[in-house]
Amino acid sequence: MIARLIIRRMFFLILVLFGLSLITFALSHMVPADPARMIAGPRASKSAVEKIREDYGLNDPLPVQYIDYVKGVIQLDFGTSFSSRRPVSGSSSLIASVDLSDTPRRTCSQRIDRSRSSSWVTLSSWRFITARASS
Repeated sequence: MIARLIIRRMFFLILVLFGLSLITFALSHMVPADPARMIAGPRASKSAVEKIREDYGLNDPLPVQYIDYVKGVIQLDFGTSFSSRRPVSGSSSLIASVDLSDTPRRTCSQRIDRSRSSSWVTLSSWRFITARASS
């Protein structure tokens, strides 16, 4: 009985993860701008843009891009940042966002309580958030 429940939950977990990966992949491809053009800059030649497309695998068919995307996520390889050209997995912005997500629930609920009586983010809570991000 318990084994059946665990198997069923694992099956639904796989389905949810698959659906989530499809949604994030689709959202990343719905951006109206051309990523290769954004990396190369507005004054880049067509050959430079084509080289970037080839380097990043943007010329590959979508199923091949999706398989590469899933392989990278499984290996915790989130690629290279377009703006800083450094690996995303070791970037400070990823660490800061994880650090900010670790704020205590008590502080968040205090901010919500304060928002009912005054402004949404008070100066003291803003100082707390920025101090957590910089440490």
